[in-house]
Amino acid sequence: MADANPYDGIDPGRLGLWADDHYHGSSAGYYLEALTIFGRVTGYDVRQLGAGERSAADLGLTGEQAVALQRIAWETLRQDR
Repeated sequence: MADANPYDGIDPGRLGLWADDHYHGSSAGYYLEALTIFGRVTGYDVRQLGAGERSAADLGLTGEQAVALQRIAWETLRQDR
């Protein structure tokens, strides 16, 4: 889902999690971070937010990208238990 190397451009069909400065997160990267924080603090299954989640759309993410990032956040939170 995410581009493996932010220093060589974005691979087709992949999301860049880093901004152009390679220091700050991209919208997708910060969305993923927010999902993991939200899920950890509340215990909410972030996959329930779904493709129509408003903040993902406001960040310019597609519904498919939002769902994929929600799944990754959920898998990460499951591993932390």
